[in-house]
Amino acid sequence: IYAEQTLALAQKLQDKGSEAIAKVNLGLTLGYLGKVKKGVALVEEAIHFHENSASPASKELTLGELADMYEKIGMTSKALETFKAKQKLSDQIFNTTRARAVSNLQEQFNAEQRISQIELLEKENNLQSSKIQNYRLQVTAAILAASLVIMIGVIIFLLYLKLKKTNVKLYKANILLEFHSIRDPL
Repeated sequence: IYAEQTLALAQKLQDKGSEAIAKVNLGLTLGYLGKVKKGVALVEEAIHFHENSASPASKELTLGELADMYEKIGMTSKALETFKAKQKLSDQIFNTTRARAVSNLQEQFNAEQRISQIELLEKENNLQSSKIQNYRLQVTAAILAASLVIMIGVIIFLLYLKLKKTNVKLYKANILLEFHSIRDPL
């Protein structure tokens, strides 16, 4: 009685999901009470609803309950047939779920690979920047060293010229002294 009331209420509310659940419950109850044909028809309507609503898990659950009912009322061949259909659907759900999980893992792996490649490229970029900076510092140091050598060379050259002038003056002074020492009347 309660199952029939639930089905009537679900139909009144136009809630197809609740209606399918109520049909399964009422159908299983009728099947256990010996009204197998009428009960199975209600359960199959619910299964048809689950197929159309893309709810394979609900269909799998319903098939399992139907197989249990067949087994308990002694219809073992129908129970086996229904159980095989449930198992086939379970395998499909498992394969779909596994494929989705593998796909998600692959996407995650690819994303991590891209992140790793970006980090590696950033490190290589930083290394190249450091090499360029080091090269610039070496060039600057070489230019400074060359400038220093040139400046020291210029200073030495100027000192040499000054020393040469001083030597020329000293030479002239020595000649003058020698001249005065030989010719000096004292």
